[in-house]
Parts: sequence; structure tokens; C-alpha cells
Amino acid sequence: MAATAKLDALLTTIDNTDSNETKDDGANKNVCMKWNKDDIKDYETFIFDCDGVVWLQSTAIPGAKEVLNELYSLNKQVIFLSNNSTKDIKMYTDKFKKLFDLNVESNQIFTSAVATASYLSVIIPKIKESQSQSKTAKIKILLIGSQGLYNMIENEINDNKFENVEIVWTRKDIDNFDKMSVAELTDMTLDPEMYIVVAGWDHFYGYKDIALACRYLNEGQKLHGDNMYCVGTNDDQTFPAKPGILLAGTGSLLASIKAVSPMEMKVCGKPHKLLFDLIKNKHEKIDVDKCLMVGDRLTTDIVFGINSGMKTALVMTGITTDKLLEESQIKPTFVLPSIRDLL
Repeated sequence: MAATAKLDALLTTIDNTDSNETKDDGANKNVCMKWNKDDIKDYETFIFDCDGVVWLQSTAIPGAKEVLNELYSLNKQVIFLSNNSTKDIKMYTDKFKKLFDLNVESNQIFTSAVATASYLSVIIPKIKESQSQSKTAKIKILLIGSQGLYNMIENEINDNKFENVEIVWTRKDIDNFDKMSVAELTDMTLDPEMYIVVAGWDHFYGYKDIALACRYLNEGQKLHGDNMYCVGTNDDQTFPAKPGILLAGTGSLLASIKAVSPMEMKVCGKPHKLLFDLIKNKHEKIDVDKCLMVGDRLTTDIVFGINSGMKTALVMTGITTDKLLEESQIKPTFVLPSIRDLL
């Protein structure tokens, strides 16, 4: 009963969250303040973005190792975020060990793939409850995404011991999918056990993925009603492929599925508050009033902190310049030259 009540409460919180809403922090005059090193005592949890904050690609930001290890020695809770949905958690744990000599636990790392898998672990029991008349009924997940996202969802299914839950990956599990004509997509018999469409980064992504997602979401909603879900990893519009070179990001791919979906897409990565709800689901004692979000991007990291109701710190070692900060309506609570200035 307690577990069911907790699940219902979390679903209510998620359902009442407008994933596209950014809280207006303009009325708060306590923005862009200088960080005082004594401020560290006011926070129990430090949530860090990774690239541009603790490292730049494969190189540690100067001072990050000392700051992170000191936070550990002070018994602060440390959580790391990334909107990357393609990387395995082991890559992150290995990198933290190599760069910072830190033994970071897997539950301290929330990539958008981890968050997506966590969200599925919340909605799958709800779908199963609607199938209570049939213990052998299946739930299938249409996946448009990478091997890393596939692995995270598969691990979540196994860790939760969900029975009769299967992933149908467009890359591998649909015969001749890459060669299908529009007529064949139109005439294709849909699987009535498909309840969830998940979309993430996939450089093989194309019209067939959009068309199949469109059919499953629209026809699936008629069949399953509110138990048909559209889920996305993150909606970053671009990503830096190399210095000075931007490529289209996951958000540009998700936009096409959002356009054809009859229901709201639940996006699990930054800057959406859903991510913080999922973090709280795994770290129940976390207190938002004692959390500090540290990031380098105004539109993802800082907006995520604002949406979640926590204080924010912008470091200037990543994507944001002084000019961008000055011109943006998004303002962090604190501005620091670097993570090393926290201590």
C-alpha cells in the first residue's frame, strides 16, 4: 500500500507539471550575486552539470578535483547531470575515477537516458494496473534512439523485475524497416501491445521513425487512452560537435514527433522539472531549499534550477559568455568564474 501511495503521489506531481513552463524569476532581485565561500554551509546538496563545469570533454576543469573531493569530505550530497542520452553510466563512473579519483555511485548520475528509464519505471506499474485482469498482458516500448538508451531502459526493466515488458527498437527489431515504403508503413499492422513511444538521439533518425511514431501515438491513444505515452530524453536544439561548430541536437528530432503526437511529450532531461521529480524519487530526503544547481548553460542548467525551485550558480568555464549573460532574461542566483571558486 505504501509503495502504491508513493507511486500515485509521484504520478500526480508529474501530471501537474507543465514541462514547457519556465518560472519567472525576474521579480527576484537576488540574482547574479557574488558567491561567498561561507555560503557553502547553506547547502546540503550540490547538483552539477558535467561538460563545461567539472570537465571540458576529456580534461578536468582546474580546481574541480579539489572542490568535489572537499564536498565529499564535508558529507555534502553530490549529484551529476547530463543531457547526453547515448553514453553508458560506466563511462561516467570511470571518468570520475580517472579525472578526480572519485568513486561516484550510479545513483548519483542522471543522464537524460537514466531519467527516461526512471520515468518508465514510474509509468509501467500504472499501465500494468490497468491490465490487472490479465497477468500475462505485455507492455511494449517503441524505441527510437541509441544503444546507450536501449541499455539503460533494458537495465531498468531488469532491475525492477518487470515481467512481460519488451523493447521494440526501430534500428533492429522491425524487419526491413529502413527499406519500407510509405505504402508499406501505411499498411503495416500495428502491435496492440505498444503502450509507450520513447525518442532520443539517433543519427539514423528519419521520416520512417516519425511516421511510425505518429501511427502508434495516434492509433494507440484510441486503443489505450491515457495509458498511451510519448516520452523524450531531452530537447537540446543543438550540441557543440567541435569548437565553433554546432550540429542539430535531440530537440530538433523530437520536435517532429511532438508535432504529430496527440498527447504531450514528457521530456525527462534538463531544463524540465520532471527531472528533479525523478531525482527526488531516488533520493527521497533531498531538500530543494538546500540544493544548489551549478551549471554553465543558462537555458538548460539555470532554467532547470529555477523550474525546480532551487538556487543556481553559473560558472563561466563553459558555453555562457559575459555578453550572453548580460543580454539574457535568465539570471542565476550566483555567478562564479569557475567551480574552483565554490571553496
